[in-house]
Amino acid sequence: MKRFAIAVLAFLLSFAYAMAQGNPWEIDDECYAYFSECEDKLGTVLFNEPAEKLFRTAQEKGDKKAVTLYYVEKLKHLSAMAKGVEVTEAYDADMERAHEQLKSVALENGYIQYYYYAYSVLQTYYFNHNKMLKTYELVSMMHDEATSRHDEYGLWMSDKYMIDLYVAQNDYVSAKRFIKRSIETYENTTDPTIRRQSACRLYCDMADTYPIGVDSVRINIAKAL
Repeated sequence: MKRFAIAVLAFLLSFAYAMAQGNPWEIDDECYAYFSECEDKLGTVLFNEPAEKLFRTAQEKGDKKAVTLYYVEKLKHLSAMAKGVEVTEAYDADMERAHEQLKSVALENGYIQYYYYAYSVLQTYYFNHNKMLKTYELVSMMHDEATSRHDEYGLWMSDKYMIDLYVAQNDYVSAKRFIKRSIETYENTTDPTIRRQSACRLYCDMADTYPIGVDSVRINIAKAL
């Protein structure tokens, strides 16, 4: 079942990629070129030069989304640099600062999705370094912030992050209530940012919470397709 779910996701992602050629981020074209170069050089010593060009060009052209994406890339780069190595408390602090910077800029520039994406990058960083308490604390903090803001998108994303944490540990029993709540949000929301995203992964994960052969598996896979 999991192999089938992955195949479905791979097909949809390849289709989405084919449909999104050009400048899918809808930022200034010159900024997009530097952004793409940053993506290619994440986690390498070659990252800083295109990152500086992205930031400078985005500021010169007044492209707030491109400025926000610079801080996204900065946080992702720090996380990528730490893959496979022992990290210190000082490095954790660098990650926390970059996380807070992205949150602040995203909120100021009106790109709330990147505010919550900052949590995704940091919690993945802690998860990859076996700091599970910090990982769960972050997701809980995100949920509390979204609740205080009455932000449906933030609540939906915090549920999705909890799903990722449990699924990564093959704990579909614990993940199920978050999957169910995420699907209910997706099916009933009017939030355009949520509706623009695919629910395929959610339905595949829900299918994996049932024994193979039961009708609920077939129903959820059909929805994913």
